[in-house]
Amino acid sequence: MHALDLDPPRGALSWMRSGPVEQALEVARDREPEALRELEELLADGRASPRLRRNAVPVLAQLYVLTAGVPNAEEIAEEIYDARHRGERFDPHQALKQSLDVLLADPDVEVSVAAAVELLQITNPGELPALRERLAPFLPLLRARRGDALRVQLALLGLGGAPDMLARLTEIAAGAGPLPPDLELVLAALERDPHEAAAPLLARIFPRLQAITEPHAPAREVIGGTIPIWDAVTSQAVLLFRRYLGLVSLAEVPAAVELLRAASPALAAVLVTSVEDLEVRGAALAGAAAADPALPVQARGAAIQTLTRLARVPTLPGGLAAIERLQGLRADPALGGVAQRALSGLGAARS
Repeated sequence: MHALDLDPPRGALSWMRSGPVEQALEVARDREPEALRELEELLADGRASPRLRRNAVPVLAQLYVLTAGVPNAEEIAEEIYDARHRGERFDPHQALKQSLDVLLADPDVEVSVAAAVELLQITNPGELPALRERLAPFLPLLRARRGDALRVQLALLGLGGAPDMLARLTEIAAGAGPLPPDLELVLAALERDPHEAAAPLLARIFPRLQAITEPHAPAREVIGGTIPIWDAVTSQAVLLFRRYLGLVSLAEVPAAVELLRAASPALAAVLVTSVEDLEVRGAALAGAAAADPALPVQARGAAIQTLTRLARVPTLPGGLAAIERLQGLRADPALGGVAQRALSGLGAARS
C-alpha cells in the first residue's frame, strides 16, 4: 500500500523516473500471486483510496503477465484446441481482459481510464476496430492525459488511429533538437494506420535522427546468439526511411535520394540495401541512388548490389524494373562497368 500511495511521474521524462508501478512490482517480487489477490481486493473495494486504486491498475496488469507462467508447447496446443472446440479464439490475455472489462465501468473515471490504457496495450490489430468503437468515450480523456506517460501515448495512438498519429507526428516535425522517445511508437502506429499526409512530416524529421546528427557507424548486433540486426540508432533510421518510401507515390520515390544525401556514406549504403523487399519501389529508389553523382560511391555501389539482387527474379515486377535500371546505368562514367558486369552475370545484357 505504501508503494502505491504515490503520485506517478508525469511529463516527457516520466519514463526515466521510478514511480508507484515500479516500486509496487519491486515489493511484490517473489510474492506475485499474493500481491495479485491483494490488488484485486483493493480494486473491488470502492472505499479504498482513489490514488491507491488508480495506481493499482497498471500493477495489476503487470502481475497478471508475471503470474501467467510460460506454458510449454503441449499446453499451448491443448488450450488452442479447447478454445476452438468451444467456438472461441485462443487468447493468452483472456483473464486480464476480463478483469479490465470490469474496471472500465468503475465509478472512478481515473480507474476506468487506466483500465482502458492497459487494455489497449494487449489488443491484437484485428481486435482494434471493434475496441475503438467500444472505447470511443475514452478518446477525449486519453487525449487530455497523453503527456502523462509513454503507455498513455501508446494507448492513444492505438485508439485514436490516424488523426492522433498525425497530430503527434506534426508536433515532432515542428520541434527542434533531439527527437522524443515516443517517435518509434508513432512510427509503429503509422504502420498500422498508414496515411499519405505523414510522408512530408517524416521527410522533415529525417535530418534530425541521431544517426544523421551525430557521427555514427552502422553496426550489426546479434540477438539470441544467432539473429543479426542493426544497432538501435541505425534501425530507427531504416524504419523511418522505409515508412517514408511506403507512403509516397511511386513517381516520388526517386526524390528520396535527397534524404540519402544527408546520411553518411555507410548509413546511406545501409538505407539503400534495406529497400530490397519493396519490389518496384525498391528498384526505383536503388536506380535513382545508383545514378545520382552527388551520392558517395559506397552508397551508389550498394544501390547496384540491391538492383542486382532484385534482378535475379525477373518474373517479379521489381526484377524487371531493376534490369531496366541496370541497363540505363551502363553509360554511367563511374559505375557503368559495374552495371554491365551485373547484367552479364544475370545473363540479361543487351546491346
